[in-house]
Amino acid sequence: MLKYIFTFLFISATLFGQITLTFSDQAANTTIGTEFVFHDDTLATSVDIGRPGGGNDWDFSNFTPHFTFTSTSVDKGSTPYAGDYPNANYAFYSQNSFGGTTSESWVYINLQSSKSTVEGIAAVTQSQAGPLTTKITYNPPDLDMVFPATLNTTWDYTGEQTIDSEIGGIPFQTVSTVTRTELIDAYGTMKMPGGVVVEALRIRSDESMDTDPGFGLPISHVRTISYSFMAKTGEGFYVSAEDTNAANSGVIVINGANWQDGDGSSDVERIDPVATDFRLKQNYPNPFNPSTTVEYSIPEGSFVTLRVFNVIGKEVATLVNEFQPAGTYRSDFNAVNLPSGTYFVTLRSGNFSETKKMSLIK
Repeated sequence: MLKYIFTFLFISATLFGQITLTFSDQAANTTIGTEFVFHDDTLATSVDIGRPGGGNDWDFSNFTPHFTFTSTSVDKGSTPYAGDYPNANYAFYSQNSFGGTTSESWVYINLQSSKSTVEGIAAVTQSQAGPLTTKITYNPPDLDMVFPATLNTTWDYTGEQTIDSEIGGIPFQTVSTVTRTELIDAYGTMKMPGGVVVEALRIRSDESMDTDPGFGLPISHVRTISYSFMAKTGEGFYVSAEDTNAANSGVIVINGANWQDGDGSSDVERIDPVATDFRLKQNYPNPFNPSTTVEYSIPEGSFVTLRVFNVIGKEVATLVNEFQPAGTYRSDFNAVNLPSGTYFVTLRSGNFSETKKMSLIK
């Protein structure tokens, strides 16, 4: 009997662990008003990065945030440095305070059907010596990802990173040559700090940076091996290996860890392992403002999606997108960034599908 259980688990991982990151996924995650919460565990020293190939079960739930900030997709034209990055079509804005220092930053990206690039970054930091203005420009734009992206997808980038800074009216510049190769070499499920479990791809990045600091100083060379674990719904976990010769599997020593929560995704709690039929319950409370809870049951293990749509059929949130064993689950939906109106939540599991109407009143 155990042999068949293990065989079933292996088949499940094979069928449902593999995902493809698409242009549509990225577009949904960059819609104006979308918020991402970023966390940084500065004390993390090691992590199990799994292994190349499929069937990975990454568990990052034990990481603790020591620094957190929010980044919001905003209208590029409303930002102060839009003219410096004319080819960008999206901008993400963040404001944070650390150690008594306040800073604002804007990340400018260009999203196309075949790829996503970072045009540059601008930041203003209020220091004791006065405002420090920093602008980073990539030439050509830094290639962030190609679409569609799935297992064995690879891409390369070579370009210049120019950092122009000014403080107290004194400008200075640093120029670096960046060479990077990225490969999606693994897939599986990822348990985020906080408990969210999503399907993810692992991206291994091998980057070399040669920097001319100016002032007659020697050129420095830095090589970095890093891993990104990415989900369709925006969740991401990132680590950098302390040793560039570290193994490509198992536990490695890292220089801290950082991650982002996916917009619209929420903790999914399994409240009862026993379920006799497929069922999507009415959300509660309903009407709601801005949060509500959705409960559903599946009597057999299957790939489950729980998505929210507006009245014109546009998907506004993905709450669940993963293989789940039989049971009754509870998922929270936060509509803080959505306008008042009628929404529909749809559960799909195997051949089963059910939809409930929800009312958001602000």
